[in-house]
Amino acid sequence: MPVHTGSIRLTWVDNNINENSFVIERSIDQINWIEIASLPPNTLSYTDTNLNNNIVYYYRIYTISPTCQSEMIYASSCIPSEINEI
Repeated sequence: MPVHTGSIRLTWVDNNINENSFVIERSIDQINWIEIASLPPNTLSYTDTNLNNNIVYYYRIYTISPTCQSEMIYASSCIPSEINEI
């Protein structure tokens, strides 16, 4: 049976003028979160790839600055779009 993989593209507005990085976390149950990316300042998007098309994924993003961590921003639940069929 073929394995179908997909991707989810996340985009956001950068309202922080002093961030060191953006951190993106992913969950499939909104309880257990894993860090999937740490991105440089002024990044405005990220594409999460090789995802199972039958799973709903949840995302949250925050910035790290020299003095603090921002509040978590939660994205809506997402189902990957198919990018490759075997």
